[in-house]
Amino acid sequence: MKKLSLVALGLLSASAFSQFQINELFVNPSGTDGGWEFMEIKGTPGASLAGMYFISMEGDIGGGAGSADVVVDLGATLGSLGSNGLAMIRWGDSVSPLEAETTLDTESTSSSGALENGSNSFLLTSGFAPVQGTDYDTDDDGVLDNGFGTIIDGVGWTDGGASDITYGLLNYTNGTVGTFTPDAFSRLPGDGVIVGDVNSGTGITDFDQTKVAFYSAYRGPHPDGTSRDEDWEDWANSGYATFPEDAKVLHQTPGGVNPVPEPATFAIIGIGLAGIVARRRR
Repeated sequence: MKKLSLVALGLLSASAFSQFQINELFVNPSGTDGGWEFMEIKGTPGASLAGMYFISMEGDIGGGAGSADVVVDLGATLGSLGSNGLAMIRWGDSVSPLEAETTLDTESTSSSGALENGSNSFLLTSGFAPVQGTDYDTDDDGVLDNGFGTIIDGVGWTDGGASDITYGLLNYTNGTVGTFTPDAFSRLPGDGVIVGDVNSGTGITDFDQTKVAFYSAYRGPHPDGTSRDEDWEDWANSGYATFPEDAKVLHQTPGGVNPVPEPATFAIIGIGLAGIVARRRR
């Protein structure tokens, strides 16, 4: 009976952590990184972050792949998600959360920024206390060891190195769509995700660092009912872009709920109108 209880407790713990996701990342702002980088988590409003960590992990072969370059104890620094279900870590104070309910922590950083550009993975973990500077893939085989715990969520990308490694649950290889190395990441309502290059906003004249403009690639469910769960595709051809500029622009919302893509908005409106019509008929 005790063994069953322990198993049930383990499943409950894993289920509790599974609610958390990386909602947005801004890793390589245009120009100086210092002050503009941030990472945002989403989950159940008020949920505790105790026992969870954020890791920025090196992916360059020959450059210490698997090394924990940045480690943040989320329970100690943030405590819990805000009443809006969001928490944000920023490296510097240039970016302010859009909603006061968002839990906020500011990490110290140099003027060059803290989160590495290029081949890197950004992970939410639990089950152990990672140590900054430790190599968790000493043989560079892409498998995390050396006492590494559980990856709750994570996104990784490469800068084109043939042997570079990613450790995220969602991984983007440079050249999969276009030839850019992602500088930012956003998760859309409905489990779609976008990665992008903030330096390729051709034709964009009003660049606001808190509303990032970038050429991007998309992965996830589509308005046509299909899904790109394994492959990435150009945002311009994703089924969400309704105007030419949408292929190049995504407005990140640090410390605020991410917007619903335009076709999905129309779908929600359509469902609402259909409900009203059905009610009137009854």
